Amino acid sequence: WCAAHRHKFECRVIHQENRGLPAARRTGFHSARSAYILFADGDDCLLATEYRIASDILHKKNPDILVLDYLDWDPTQNKCTPSRQRSHPKDQLRNNPKENLLLTLRDSIPSVWSRFFKTSLVEKNDSEIFPEKLMYDDLPSTPILTAEAANIYYLPIPLVKYRNNQQGLTKKASYRSCSDMATATQHALQATKRLPPDEALIDAAALMIISKIRDIRRLARTAHDLTDRDLEVIVGSLSKELPRWGTYRALREAIRSRRFGKIKAVFQHAFT
Repeated sequence: WCAAHRHKFECRVIHQENRGLPAARRTGFHSARSAYILFADGDDCLLATEYRIASDILHKKNPDILVLDYLDWDPTQNKCTPSRQRSHPKDQLRNNPKENLLLTLRDSIPSVWSRFFKTSLVEKNDSEIFPEKLMYDDLPSTPILTAEAANIYYLPIPLVKYRNNQQGLTKKASYRSCSDMATATQHALQATKRLPPDEALIDAAALMIISKIRDIRRLARTAHDLTDRDLEVIVGSLSKELPRWGTYRALREAIRSRRFGKIKAVFQHAFT
């Protein structure tokens, strides 16, 4: 379809052997000629009116990253559910990289398909993002790009109808899906090293680790090729990261001050 309509939509179609989604994304941004990049998934739908509004913001505000919301689309019932809004201040250009990364980690919505990135920002961090042959490749890529961005702008409108495909690769529980999530989480922590040490960032990184341990345990309940020993190794690789981030002290403080709402329940669920 793209090839047949490429002149109408001024698009180029690039063919390559199937090396996975990260490799396709890398080929795409290496070939990009525009000022901005949007990494759209092949089975999602862009909303035309909202796209035009986003394009106008890009021209007027010139952010390094433009963050938007999305609609969670269930095609079996033709039902769309709005995503939860981000913690970033709305309709503002924010020039504080520490704040921007902190809120990105806290929100834990790393999807690249709901963000426009400056092409120059992506190219600058070429070697650190979209690791090939890794599922959940946006989990490490978005925090790293956010840490390197001079500013971001949050536009609280849905850009994409995200197809919630329960048969998709990342939804299928397996040894690979669990181990790749652990690897992607560890890679994402590198984003915090790009900014000066900060207790709030440490807390947010710790919460992300615990959140992903919880996700891995959830996946493992239906993974037929995952043994108890496999799960112990995978979760253990992330659990070892916790002391590095001063987590136990930080979590106790967070629970006492209630800064993170349901952190106590998340903590207990992750380790029981």
